[in-house]
Amino acid sequence: NAYFSALAAIGSESSLNILKENSTPDYAALAVRLADGSKSKAVAKAAKDLMTSEVSAYKSAGALAQMKNDPAKALKVVSAALKSDDIKYRNSVIDNATSILGAGNLVPLFTKDFAKLSSPAKIDVLDWFGDNKISSVSDIVLGSFSEGVDVASAAITAAGKIGGDKAAKALVEQLGGQYNAAAFTALKSFQGNYQEELLTALDGAKDSKTIVRILGLVMARRMTAAAPKVYSLIDSDDAETSLIAKYALANIAGVQDIDKVGTLLDNASVSDELALQNALIAAVHTLAPAEQYAKVSALMKKSKNSTAYYPVLAATGTDEAVNDLAAAYEAGDMSAFTSLLKIDNFKVASVLVKIAGSDASLADVAVKRYSSLVSQYETNLDKKRIDFAKALDLAQTPAVKKSILKSLASVPTMKAFLLAGKYLDDNDKGVRHSAAECVRTIASKTKEEINYADLKSNLDKAVVIFKAAGGADDGYAVDEISKILSEAEPSPISQLTEEEKKQGFEMLFDGTNLDKWQGDMEGYTPVNGTIYVSANYGSTGNLYTKKEYRNFVYRFEFCFLREGVNNGVGVRTPMGVDAAYDGMCEVQILDHDAPMYAKLREYQVHGSVYGVIPAKRIVHKPLGEWSTEEIRVEGDNIKVTVNGEVILEGNIRKACKGHNVAPDGGKKNPYTIDHKNHPGMFNKKGYISFCGHGEGLKIRNVRILDLGDKK
Repeated sequence: NAYFSALAAIGSESSLNILKENSTPDYAALAVRLADGSKSKAVAKAAKDLMTSEVSAYKSAGALAQMKNDPAKALKVVSAALKSDDIKYRNSVIDNATSILGAGNLVPLFTKDFAKLSSPAKIDVLDWFGDNKISSVSDIVLGSFSEGVDVASAAITAAGKIGGDKAAKALVEQLGGQYNAAAFTALKSFQGNYQEELLTALDGAKDSKTIVRILGLVMARRMTAAAPKVYSLIDSDDAETSLIAKYALANIAGVQDIDKVGTLLDNASVSDELALQNALIAAVHTLAPAEQYAKVSALMKKSKNSTAYYPVLAATGTDEAVNDLAAAYEAGDMSAFTSLLKIDNFKVASVLVKIAGSDASLADVAVKRYSSLVSQYETNLDKKRIDFAKALDLAQTPAVKKSILKSLASVPTMKAFLLAGKYLDDNDKGVRHSAAECVRTIASKTKEEINYADLKSNLDKAVVIFKAAGGADDGYAVDEISKILSEAEPSPISQLTEEEKKQGFEMLFDGTNLDKWQGDMEGYTPVNGTIYVSANYGSTGNLYTKKEYRNFVYRFEFCFLREGVNNGVGVRTPMGVDAAYDGMCEVQILDHDAPMYAKLREYQVHGSVYGVIPAKRIVHKPLGEWSTEEIRVEGDNIKVTVNGEVILEGNIRKACKGHNVAPDGGKKNPYTIDHKNHPGMFNKKGYISFCGHGEGLKIRNVRILDLGDKK
């Protein structure tokens, strides 16, 4: 009980008798604690008493107390313990004596008494010799090779740990004897050089099993000096010896062996190809990848069995190897596909995706390797998410989909969360569970905003899946999701002002959905009352109204999240074109205060009709703060107001003197300030768009007043 445990921890010699009568474990603990080398009679008595116990632990504690109390008597305790039949007690005493006296002080006792010891005690001492690397006892250890099986095995193990030339020679000699397995194990971890002894043994070995064991050590120790003998053994009549010799080449072949190994590979049977392919990979591996490719390619060109070189070609990891193997596959050589899977080069990823898309029977294998390459090499999170999306589209089986979803969980972004959410309704229960785990992981780790409606929808589905699974980890997942949802806030909804309602404004984006828009719905994502823009430059990165407009008043709010954000509002533009030229115009949305735009032209600043009419340059609010903007378009007139200040008001026709394109039909237009043609400038109607030029912009509260055909 607690009282006796306390006495063991803090009691004095007077407590020994109390504990002896009431708690033997605490009695033993107190005796050991009080033993401090002072030769206490009370401790000596307690130790002697405990050493009469039949319980190994109490007897061991007594011996420890005796040796600590009077170290001069420790050797006597050890000598007596060596005669005990209790193996636990015997080894406890040996270990404790080593700590108290040091290994060197025990050696004389062990060597003196060794011959008289029982076999079990000899084994314990031999183990101790090996563990403590006692080199002075090598004669005793090596002499024990001739004793019974258990003692001999312990001696062989000890010799391997102790090392030395005599031990090496003796162990090598055992490779062909009764204890060959123990000797082989000892030599694998042997500390020291026994190459000469092993090569001598290899030259003299006649028995195939002994040769195979020696070759195993040649391989493990990478003994290149054995190469001549290994090459000679390749021609052995014994099939096992010949095959092991071929495998051994992989551990001893060097650049000087490239042609020789190539010749062997040219003439190899199918069963020998793997060993020789590995040997050739080893022979070229110290060369630079380009040199490796050159050597292997040259061998292939003169070979009658070029397909045997595919794995070696793949091991070079070069772009050229990818191209060659892809070409071989395209030409109908299916063996090239296996090697494509082994290339450690991200360039092969696109090849594997193409194969997966064209051959359903290879899709899962190709996609699985493709996904592992993406995980290994792609560092851009958005590109990684796109790559995993391709893999999921091509995956044929639930097992591969689950594997990809597990990898997708390492991409903590909003778009990855939405991608995983698509698989929460998969037909396969396992895929649904993997998708649930993926959305839970991303939601807990992402630093990006996720739209509340999407967050709640996906996580609610995940909770249902986890509850149905019913495991302990599933319960923890449900608790974590509950916490995430409790801390999330519903998306705010934008509304027209009373004045705007009276005027006839229409809400194009109120914070909830993009139902009135078309185009790049992935690059423009509703996130908690805003449109988060991640679209890249180009006509495919644009978001368009579903309706075309002639004249209008267009209002919205914008917020720069990072320095240097670039976007624009396309006016009267067709879809799929550059609004700045093929639309009426593009009104700049630009963080022109960023240092990267220090040399910006005047017609490029925020609010400008790009290339046609420059806007007044304003100072933007700090990153993360919202600004308002209104664009009024009536006929050829355009007016831009930011935060209540008119920064541009002009007439596009007058600005270019009626020449939106060069009068001479050339590419240079002297009438526009950017000197470019703007063929769409005089469009009478068209879509309104946001023109994506990269990530980092938020937009909200988008509304429009359609002025119709008003001039």
